[in-house]
Amino acid sequence: MDGQKGIIHLALRLLGGRLVLSRFVRAERLSEEFRDTLLSWVHSGFSVHGEQLVLDHETDRLERLARYVVQAPIPFDRVSLTEDGQGRT
Repeated sequence: MDGQKGIIHLALRLLGGRLVLSRFVRAERLSEEFRDTLLSWVHSGFSVHGEQLVLDHETDRLERLARYVVQAPIPFDRVSLTEDGQGRT
């Protein structure tokens, strides 16, 4: 689950977290409390340069970019657990 949280956090940073989260709250896909929790996370120092500018009215582009950013870096079916509970690919 922590990996998924990391991916979501990165996506929010790349897409302008407040805009994305506001849309999720308005669509009743996210509670205001969880939105506030996500926005309170401290940046780890990792950064990514993203040149994609998505304007507020470009909802189709925003959704496509959000789907791309939150894709898992490794397909889940390629990950397994070792006997000691560590993940491996």
